Amino acid sequence: MKFFLHIVLNTFLFLLIFKVDFFGMMPFSIDKFFIIFAGIVLFVFEKQNNYVFFSKKHVYLLIMAVYGVFVSLFYNNEINHQVYRFLLFVIEVYITSFFIVRLYTNVLNKNNIYFFRVFTYCILIQSLLIVISFIQPTIFNFLDLLTPLTGSNFDESSFRVFRGISNSSGSAFSVVLSLGVLCHLYVTKAKNKNVNLLYILPVFLATAINGRTGILLIVLFLVVYGVIFVKRKIFLKLTFMGIILMIFIPQIVHYFFSNNTRNDKIESWYSEVYQVFDKKTKSNDDVNSFKKNHLILPEKYLNMFFGSGFDPNNYVNGGVSSDSGMIKNVFSFGLILTVLFYFGLVFGIIISGKKINSTVELFFSLGLIIVIILGEIKEPILFKTFLGKMVFITLFLRNNHSFGRISF
Repeated sequence: MKFFLHIVLNTFLFLLIFKVDFFGMMPFSIDKFFIIFAGIVLFVFEKQNNYVFFSKKHVYLLIMAVYGVFVSLFYNNEINHQVYRFLLFVIEVYITSFFIVRLYTNVLNKNNIYFFRVFTYCILIQSLLIVISFIQPTIFNFLDLLTPLTGSNFDESSFRVFRGISNSSGSAFSVVLSLGVLCHLYVTKAKNKNVNLLYILPVFLATAINGRTGILLIVLFLVVYGVIFVKRKIFLKLTFMGIILMIFIPQIVHYFFSNNTRNDKIESWYSEVYQVFDKKTKSNDDVNSFKKNHLILPEKYLNMFFGSGFDPNNYVNGGVSSDSGMIKNVFSFGLILTVLFYFGLVFGIIISGKKINSTVELFFSLGLIIVIILGEIKEPILFKTFLGKMVFITLFLRNNHSFGRISF
């Protein structure tokens, strides 16, 4: 029975990570279905066992969400997209974290290392599917039929529609893939094993195919990992590994270009894969252009500190626009609550890691913080991907000894 439950739970985790909607037939994504199901189960069963469902910290997030709703309604008479994302974030991450942790730890009697190892397998399988679908058009067509592209602003001929079993692609997707490398480094060190280049290579390649943000994060993970564990004589090995990735992966992709029907559509995009900003779409120098177009704040001090009620999205609202998740939060919730929100997440990660007092946990904490900060500067990745759930699951797993009095 437990073997069957292992298969079901691990398979569902894969579907949950990538929000898979087979044939595009579901009225809402599978993670939303899971939230409804898990919420009912938790409310009925955990309440009977006198478990504390809401921690004090989570109530703070709920208050911030309600505040964002009021500000948005006051200015626009509707809930803006960023506030809506935050509402889902608050509800999803808590229920998902609580429920998955209970299943893995209490039902299957597994620890956090097991969970993150399963997560790395999910990322590896998806990465291999992405690479195979890139190489073989027949496989791509089958996967595209199985999980059609939905809710995306990508052209169908775009390079980044190579996505394996998933209905979306792009930079946010590449960030999720990059988390596989972070978890791989964490698990291998926790189990005193060597870093496996055979795992990192396909994930790195799949990440490069989907977006440039994940590439930057993987390189940073390797650097931080090498610096923290330099006394264990692996820094040179990781440096060499990083050089291999940066030099040979582009060559491998370019080799497959000659056999790919979309060669003319994707080669120009991939030639810029290691640039943080795309010069072709900027009239100015990269950094200055990014500041001008994305690092913007509300003009009025009252709106800047307490929120303006709208989400600067898709070059609307009087020409004001920004893709940055942090800037979207400033416009929606105000600078004060935005700073408190990110500070609270980072502080929670650090404190939960310190409780275990491990160098391995220190590395994992820094990795999550890097993803949050860099990802949110670029896009609202925390609310769009499995990253939010990863953060909360990490906090819960680190505090698994105190179930029933959950705190983070």
